[in-house]
Amino acid sequence: AAYIFRSAGIPARLASGYLGGEKNQTNNYLSVRQYDAHAWVEVYINNQWQIFDATAVVAPERLNGSLSQNEELNDEFKSNLDFGLVSLSNFAAVNWLRLKLETLDYQWTSWVLGFDEEKQSNFLKSLFGSKHLWLVPLAVILGLAFSFAAYFIYLNWPRNKSKRPPLVSEFEAIKHWADKNDIAAPSHYSPNQQLIYFAEQSPDTAEPLSEFSYLFNQVRYAKKPFTKERKNQAKDLIKLIKSSK
Repeated sequence: AAYIFRSAGIPARLASGYLGGEKNQTNNYLSVRQYDAHAWVEVYINNQWQIFDATAVVAPERLNGSLSQNEELNDEFKSNLDFGLVSLSNFAAVNWLRLKLETLDYQWTSWVLGFDEEKQSNFLKSLFGSKHLWLVPLAVILGLAFSFAAYFIYLNWPRNKSKRPPLVSEFEAIKHWADKNDIAAPSHYSPNQQLIYFAEQSPDTAEPLSEFSYLFNQVRYAKKPFTKERKNQAKDLIKLIKSSK
């Protein structure tokens, strides 16, 4: 078209930009994509540049807006797209997901990437008012002071560091079982002596008590690692002891 106008002695130039876009009704913004790119001709007539779009002659329906919104060209448009959410927007669930993702992208662009000095100033004014901007540095200082104080308290807060040695809780469970069965070993007995005494008073539990005593000596005195297998073994022995008559 520009060539024809120029051949006829009419100045013409090419212009390019975008035609239409998809409006998001929920958040009131326009999504303009690469497939909305368009080119047209401008001619100089009556001392001014005027638009002449040859597409209006060839495919007038193209000028109705974004290709994604054009019902007449919708199928042809989507068939020329690569695989993506737009090409699958005929499905309601996919189209809903696409619009939600685009909303997130718009909010990220608007509030994070586009959070310029003017928006920062307006945001602070909405919080503190234009006459109380001195509250901003005060709030920052107080926030930092509070953060340091909280961190200091966290570092110095008393913690329960008394972790019980291995098999102590299991041994006390056996003592509790003995108390319930009216078996009371002398208070000056060592743990091994108490276990032997319990076995003498309850012969049915002699074998598991002997095994627990061996396990207790291995972990508490021989410094063998208190592995998961040994822990499970101790639990099984306690179950046998409690189930015995």
